[in-house]
Amino acid sequence: MHTPSLAPRSTRRTAGKYPAKAVEPIRVQPKEKTALTEVEADELLKALAEHRLWALFYLAIYTGFRKGELLALRWEDIDFPALRVHVRHSLYRENGVPMLKEPKSRSGRRVMPIPLQVGEVLAMHQAKQERERQWEEGRWEEYGFVFTTTRGKPLDGSNVYHIFQDLQTKAGLTPVSFHELRHTYGARLADLGIGPSALKGLMGHSQASLTLNFYTHLLEPAKQDAAKNWGSKLRGWLSVRRSNPKIRSGQGP
Repeated sequence: MHTPSLAPRSTRRTAGKYPAKAVEPIRVQPKEKTALTEVEADELLKALAEHRLWALFYLAIYTGFRKGELLALRWEDIDFPALRVHVRHSLYRENGVPMLKEPKSRSGRRVMPIPLQVGEVLAMHQAKQERERQWEEGRWEEYGFVFTTTRGKPLDGSNVYHIFQDLQTKAGLTPVSFHELRHTYGARLADLGIGPSALKGLMGHSQASLTLNFYTHLLEPAKQDAAKNWGSKLRGWLSVRRSNPKIRSGQGP
């Protein structure tokens, strides 16, 4: 069956040997990312507080790590004294076998500062994991991962997704995706006035354009505040200039 050309009418005759070059690409507007408010994030964490993977959800919100990055974290990646986390890998599965892969870009491989509260959550989770290890003595398989099954094996990202969705549904919450927890972190940073360059580094984006596409609408208020602050300084400077007779008469600088 013959398929008619999809090139615009104005370009069909001039397309020649390479018709694809004559067709203007369809520009897809980036989808605006959704994020939880502080109240919604608190409600979510309270609803999931009794689950053994609560620390995983907490870190997703307060570090912005991708799910694969969180599942790949090992205890050797956590620098408790310096309150830093080394993001070195992402965990994925190939034919059901867990595999570690390095980030695609240098920005993905990063050292992240963490708040004291996040360090405390990790320390509590480590203590809980040690109790699980003792309970499962003889059946525990040690891989060194921060987040594991009840017997020490690396978690399956698909299973984590279903666990997260089921917990939200049982708690009577409107389910959000795991990735929206990451965007909640980015949104809170934008609310704090963190600039695009710093936000790019914290989110592990390979290009600043990704950060701007995702968070431009959230960075706008910060830009407006900066403009207002600058305007206030200008008004103060102009007031000084007007009140100084030497400047008014042209004797000053």
